[in-house]
Amino acid sequence: MKISFLIAASLALAISSVDSADNNFLTQNQIGIGNTANADKSGSDVSNSQIAQTQIGLNNTTNALQSNIVFNSTVNQNLTSENNDMDAEQIDGAGDIRIIQAQVGSTKLASIQQ
Repeated sequence: MKISFLIAASLALAISSVDSADNNFLTQNQIGIGNTANADKSGSDVSNSQIAQTQIGLNNTTNALQSNIVFNSTVNQNLTSENNDMDAEQIDGAGDIRIIQAQVGSTKLASIQQ
């Protein structure tokens, strides 16, 4: 790899971790340019649940929703390459469930609702 790419990737690295409730966790990692990660843990009835999103590449989008009686559940989304979209929803009484999605390559779409 060229050193300029490594420097650009280092500068574009964005890591955030937010605790949306005492026992809910959100982790987002992005390496690249033009990536968008959205996570929504709406409602006070989401407990002991986690969203983890990782994007490596260009112009990727991930969306994750946990809402309305979700407990002990996980959304794990990993995108590599460019121009990919990924959506995951856990809603309406989703408990003890896992969504694990991975995309490698360009211009792909994945969507899961539980």
